[in-house]
Amino acid sequence: MKMSTVKILTGDIVELNEDGEERIVEEGVEVEVDRDVLDAWGTTADLLKDLESSEEALPLPNITYSVLQKVIEYTRHHIDHPDDVEWTKEFLYVLKRDTSSLEEIQARNEELGHLVLTANYLNYKQLLTDVAKVMARSMCGKTPEELREEWKLSDDLTEEKKKEIKDANEWCLDL
Repeated sequence: MKMSTVKILTGDIVELNEDGEERIVEEGVEVEVDRDVLDAWGTTADLLKDLESSEEALPLPNITYSVLQKVIEYTRHHIDHPDDVEWTKEFLYVLKRDTSSLEEIQARNEELGHLVLTANYLNYKQLLTDVAKVMARSMCGKTPEELREEWKLSDDLTEEKKKEIKDANEWCLDL
């Protein structure tokens, strides 16, 4: 029996050049996705109800092709093997500082960030929960400086503000 598929149109990846003009880095792609995979995602399940013809491509402008492929892989595996916890751990791995370079950790964290945003956009609660857990575990036991470095976050506090916060919460250090 042939499984029903639906065409999905992914979004473009756009960057700004030196002059502030947009430049398309990756064009959107049309992909055939199994209907049962799309039914697992709240957003597409709702959109499919409104889609008049299965010949129309379902537009998902907030999702890039590379991230969509990961989400499809995750969804297909969870449909076929719903209790395979070990596979999920391997799929959503976290890199450790002692075995990986900072660049590798930053790239993986960026990928996890894209996955969590996509899971939220698709209203795919299982993936959203799993990625959020992995992200939270990756932050445990790290200093704010390490987190800023690994997640490419800027420090928006001035030295004066940091001192003010430290002084106001000095009682915490005595515990």
